[in-house]
Amino acid sequence: MAQMNFTDRSILALKPPDSGQVDYFDEKTPGFGVRVSQKGTKSFFLKYIVNGRQRRMTFGVYPGCKLAQARKAAHNAKHEVRQGNDPSAARQEQRTAPTLKELADEYLDHHARDNKRERSWREDERMINAYLRDLYDQKAGDITRGQIKSLLRDIKVRGAPVQANRVLALVRKMYNFGLDEEIVEANPAARIKPSPEVERDRIYSPDEIRVLWGAFTGQTGSIFKLCLITGQRRGEIAGMRWGEIDFESAEWTVPGERMKSKKVHLVPLSDMALDVLADVSRIDEDLVFSSPVRRNQPIRNLQSPAEDVKKASGVEDFRSHDLRRTCATNITGLGFTRFIMDRVLGHLEPGVGRRYDRHDYLREKKAALDAWGGKLRRIIAGKKAAEYAVALRREKAVPPPENVVRLKAAK
Repeated sequence: MAQMNFTDRSILALKPPDSGQVDYFDEKTPGFGVRVSQKGTKSFFLKYIVNGRQRRMTFGVYPGCKLAQARKAAHNAKHEVRQGNDPSAARQEQRTAPTLKELADEYLDHHARDNKRERSWREDERMINAYLRDLYDQKAGDITRGQIKSLLRDIKVRGAPVQANRVLALVRKMYNFGLDEEIVEANPAARIKPSPEVERDRIYSPDEIRVLWGAFTGQTGSIFKLCLITGQRRGEIAGMRWGEIDFESAEWTVPGERMKSKKVHLVPLSDMALDVLADVSRIDEDLVFSSPVRRNQPIRNLQSPAEDVKKASGVEDFRSHDLRRTCATNITGLGFTRFIMDRVLGHLEPGVGRRYDRHDYLREKKAALDAWGGKLRRIIAGKKAAEYAVALRREKAVPPPENVVRLKAAK
């Protein structure tokens, strides 16, 4: 067993053997050595005995791993041995510990899919990919409370405090699952307080609608336009399929699995909606808005396009859901009842009445969306204020459908 005084000079002077490998041990630190291979690779290691068995662990390759660094690691490992621990086993356990990505995959595979509707776990999957990607390679057990708080702070800075709360809730659920399954030993999201949530009541003015419309470009721009025209959610529109659209009757049937209510929803398509769809390039035989990066998948991430809209339009608080609210507010502003507006949006009617009333209100929904489409055209065309007011008074003077009159009379 060759022993020598380890210095940078002495290690650099070590020659590779003609074959195999040879070990040299440090005179100052028993068990601490360097192995030189036939190709000249020099690796630091420590030999030690724990529980009557001889063990060996390596620290790195010289000169990438410095002598001082390796010697300190050897001293720390020897201290662990004196405490009755096996540092090599601890390192192996750390190497096999799951990463955050692996914890997330386990959560989605064995918890989210088993305990939630498809829409819910799809949203969990979207948030994991969108917000936790930078932490994927870290060990799940090494993620700190500070890292989670920093992540949430970044989301809030982008103007999305409610989204930050959703991400916080997801991380908590994910780690609670990990605790139950003994994958992790602590939850770094525990006791982090969510941000106060204020219900948004933002609707866009005619001037804002005009500049936003000009900023809606490409496939994602068409999605935003249809959100405004039809009042449907962006996820429902992004998942639209050509087979769901009847161009002859100008109707779009949204399947229940894509609706929050889990009920099939029939959406009349105004001329304006049909014009937008006519401009969409049919690059996929099935999906209207196919992902440019995921084969046979619809567009999912609209965060970046929304940021582009903010910059291009100057509407710094732009949210796609506000388009839905703007549509709904304008429908009631045109003289239609909230009941009809709710039918347009696909809301479930409260109470037992919906169990007995199977009327689809298609004619009333069509009248509401056609009227809103006409108003929206005038807004985008930039009608002058006086001309716009006259047109609006004329529009309100048009008698609503018979069913709407009966509903008002009943109330």
